[in-house]
Amino acid sequence: MGPLFMIFQNKNLSLNCELNTSVYSLGKITKVCVCVQICLLISCVFNSYAKATSQDISQENSVQNVQMITPLNDSVVYDKKPMIECNINIPYVKESLYVEFDMTDVSALIRLDGTLFEFRPVQVIQPGNHQLTVVFTTLDGEQVMEQFQFTTRHSKWFETAYSRNTASVGYTRIIKKYQDAKDREMSAWEAAANFGTENFLAQGPWSFSFKANGRYYDEEIPIEEPLEDNLELVDFLFIGKYQKSKYMLETSVGDVLINESRNTVDNLARRGGKLVAEYGVAGFSGFVVRSDTIYGSDGDYGLELDDKDHIFGAVGDLDLFKNRANIKAIYVSGGTEADDESFGQWDTAGGTKGDVKGVILTTDFFERKLYTTFEFDRSNYDSDTADTINAKSDKAYLFRAEGCIGKFHYWTEYEYTGLYYKVPGNFHMNDWEGYTISGDLTFEKQSVLARYTEHNHDVEHDSPYGRTNFTTYNFEYRLNIFSTVPMEFRWFRMMEENQVQAADSIVDTYSSNISYMKDTYSLFFTPSYSKTNDRTDADFDSSSLNLNLSASYFKEVFSIQPSIGFNRYKDFQTDVYTDTDTYGLAVTVVLLKNISINNTSSFSNITASDDTVDQDYYSNDFQMTYTHPKRIWGIFSPKASLGASYGKTKDRIMDIETEETIVYMTLSGDFEISF
Repeated sequence: MGPLFMIFQNKNLSLNCELNTSVYSLGKITKVCVCVQICLLISCVFNSYAKATSQDISQENSVQNVQMITPLNDSVVYDKKPMIECNINIPYVKESLYVEFDMTDVSALIRLDGTLFEFRPVQVIQPGNHQLTVVFTTLDGEQVMEQFQFTTRHSKWFETAYSRNTASVGYTRIIKKYQDAKDREMSAWEAAANFGTENFLAQGPWSFSFKANGRYYDEEIPIEEPLEDNLELVDFLFIGKYQKSKYMLETSVGDVLINESRNTVDNLARRGGKLVAEYGVAGFSGFVVRSDTIYGSDGDYGLELDDKDHIFGAVGDLDLFKNRANIKAIYVSGGTEADDESFGQWDTAGGTKGDVKGVILTTDFFERKLYTTFEFDRSNYDSDTADTINAKSDKAYLFRAEGCIGKFHYWTEYEYTGLYYKVPGNFHMNDWEGYTISGDLTFEKQSVLARYTEHNHDVEHDSPYGRTNFTTYNFEYRLNIFSTVPMEFRWFRMMEENQVQAADSIVDTYSSNISYMKDTYSLFFTPSYSKTNDRTDADFDSSSLNLNLSASYFKEVFSIQPSIGFNRYKDFQTDVYTDTDTYGLAVTVVLLKNISINNTSSFSNITASDDTVDQDYYSNDFQMTYTHPKRIWGIFSPKASLGASYGKTKDRIMDIETEETIVYMTLSGDFEISF
């Protein structure tokens, strides 16, 4: 069933004691969010005054087919969700009325009152220029189209000022268990809620934003770590920015992402802070983050300059030759402690500590016909600070050249990473060397791609395990002569060779994807065939054949998605093959616009030619859901579901059969408040 959301469980609403461990972090973060939202609420007070003074009352509308009553055409409005009201001055067919706001169809939101119609945007609209388009057919059969423009600001003080707050909550309870489900331990109830807030203030060159996400989860059976059965802060990020002319200054605090280069800091997501400054052609950035991965609100904000359990760095770059070249210098240092409880990471006997220095030169003198990148890095890293072995230094570098010449795009790259090259905070494949050559041609109806790579481990030829060489060939062809029937064909070869370990194999994979798509119908056929040629003395040759066919039909009140698949794996050494047949069917039916029925079922059968395997698996999930037709108080959309899950397994070889049925109820809903 998976966790679903709730808010009505008395046991789970008593959070005061459970929040003691996270109140320090949550308290400070809440203050930031509250301060931002107070500014937004104050700005709303001035909106009412601004609305009355923002429109030029003296503007007169000439007699026309459609009259814009509010806002006035070409006026300035201080509002985040302005009421839009128009009067149609000529008789027309009401069913033909079509209204578009900022290139979005809003006809379903229109409220008609005689010749008048009005609507209010559901979400806060962005400040700036907006356009309203009204289209209808007169009683004489003539089509009329009128367009209007107006400008909005969110408040008198701030050009942009809004807060979006969302929550999805739910509660699931098992009503009845049948067959083997009675003996299986499972939670009788599950409850969860996800919360999110997004706040933004901007005026002139200044802007401030605050985002945060939280979750609440609980169930009858105790939850395993690192999850906890209370309210947890998942992530947050505060950004302040000033940008004007050649100046730019930006600071970020919270869950930041550091991404400088592939060989230094690459997609490092941690709790900490970052500062970026730019002036003209020069730029500088610095960051400090925790070296461990924080779950929820545990720990500090990651802003301490302690290289034992933090990572910090500085980056400077300079544009040259009118932005045709750029040189970038990177320095990163940090480490981890021995008792680091970073979830999902390997803990060593002692801590780690190291630094890396890098320089990157990029050039583009031929308008993307030849774009080059050269990176050189040197690291000094101690993998275990508890032993007597000193830190080891090594280097890494890469050169890449790519470009587009007409319809042809090419890419070539050479990379080298030394045996002892390591970077604080990031896993990086070391002892690795090789190159890639790639090219592709793209035409209107077809395209072709070819790629060749050759890499090896043991760059210094001194490993007792020997050097392992990896070679790949990749060829792809796409054909789109008929827009409703796109086709793809691929061939991929992987070669591995190591004389010391007697590893020598070739794997060839042939695959394709043939589709048919038209209106509400779609059909996908994806066959593939793979063969492994083991050239060692063991001779473990094998092959795998996959055939998958799926279809879909979607309508507003009915949809169906059937699928069928077949896989045959063959071991040539024993001449035994194993077949897996799979069947799936998903059906959705909408009744009375508010009640929907969803049924998903799957069946698979696995058999071996030597009669060692003969198993069946069947599952079915049925749900009937009621969705409230309108949002309650304009902010809450509730749902109620009644469902049943059925599962059956049968092993004919072991003579084992299991069967279980679970009937459950789910109450859920989505909150959305924006101002």
